[in-house]
Amino acid sequence: IVPGIIAKPLNESLLLWGYVIRGVKDTPFDGGVYYGELEFSKNFPYIPPHVLMYTPNGRFVPGERICVSISAFHPTNWDPSWTVGAFLHCFAHFMMFDEKGMGMGAIGSSAEQKRVFAKQSMLYNKTNKNFMKAFGEKPFGPEDSENKDRTNATVETDDEEESELSSFSESDNETFHNLLTWKF
Repeated sequence: IVPGIIAKPLNESLLLWGYVIRGVKDTPFDGGVYYGELEFSKNFPYIPPHVLMYTPNGRFVPGERICVSISAFHPTNWDPSWTVGAFLHCFAHFMMFDEKGMGMGAIGSSAEQKRVFAKQSMLYNKTNKNFMKAFGEKPFGPEDSENKDRTNATVETDDEEESELSSFSESDNETFHNLLTWKF
């Protein structure tokens, strides 16, 4: 168990997991609730998972595989004894504190933009069917004080039409894709 991180399988094959990372206090991510998925190989734990983040956050391109030293992009760095919790703990630290780490799937943005995304993270998460099915409106539990004020807003969704969120425009997504930095 890692505080501020939860994860669970999304299907019976156990090869796709959803995870939620709570933004760390005193960082631009403070107050955010970030949803992503881990894609496991049938050869896990001998091969590391791919990691994706879906909640816009200013650190990673939503929905793209993220290159970190312990992911499937770098299998020689993987240790089969690592648990899902250990993997996500390392990934969360990389997300919150290692701004120099810019690889595939990573982007740069201002601290202010990250704070805006943090405040609106649950609005976005409520539009993600996998998130809602696995974790619901209060992923860290109904008594969790971190959930208040972020789970009461509602977002109407339609299967054939994307929700319109005031700060998530087409131009924002295009800007984020253009900021993608590739370093090897």
